[in-house]
Amino acid sequence: MSRLWKGFSSYTVVGVANTVIHWQLFFVFRAAFELSQAVSNLLVFCIAASFSFYVNALYTFSVPISVPRYALFMLCMVSLVCGFLLSRWVVFREPRQ
Repeated sequence: MSRLWKGFSSYTVVGVANTVIHWQLFFVFRAAFELSQAVSNLLVFCIAASFSFYVNALYTFSVPISVPRYALFMLCMVSLVCGFLLSRWVVFREPRQ
């Protein structure tokens, strides 16, 4: 069971950093660039989620980055626990040898 949850704390820290990045950039896009709420939110989601993918791939799960993994990760952005489990079992799983 502990192997399953290995990396959960790192995944959580990346999620918190993702949230901070999202809030800060949303404020910049809304206030400085005067973009609409919807456009700002869409742009910032893409940036923050891409950050999460990159950092989780390199540090949390230590697997190579790829476009299919990125697409799967973007589809799995549901919640902390669901996102971690889907990332662990599907997105960042290690190839069988």
